Amino acid sequence: MKRKYFFVILFLIFAITNWEQDNWCDVEAYYTIKNTGNVTIDYYEVYFKAKCSDGSVYQDFDNGLNVKVGDTLSDHTYILTPSEKYVVSVYVSDHDLTNYNYLWSY
Repeated sequence: MKRKYFFVILFLIFAITNWEQDNWCDVEAYYTIKNTGNVTIDYYEVYFKAKCSDGSVYQDFDNGLNVKVGDTLSDHTYILTPSEKYVVSVYVSDHDLTNYNYLWSY
C-alpha cells in the first residue's frame, strides 16, 4: 500500500504599497497580500508598526478572510499615534495565518 502525503503550505506575501500621516497624526497604511501557498487562507491577521522620529514605535493590526491560492488583495488600515509624533517608517512586524480545514495556524 502506497501512502500519499500532502503538505499544506500557508504562505502570504505582505507588501506595504504606501502610507501617509494625516492631519490628526494617524497613519493610514495601504498594503497588498498575495497567497503563494497551496491552500486557501481562511483568516489572516497582519501586524504593523509605525516608527517615529524620536524612536518610539506604535503598533496596530488588520485582518481579513478567504484569500484563495494565487489571489492578490489590496486593503488599508490605520495606526493610531499621538498628535505630537512624526512617523518616519511603517513596516509589517508579524502575521498569523489560518486554514480551518487543517486547523493549523502559523
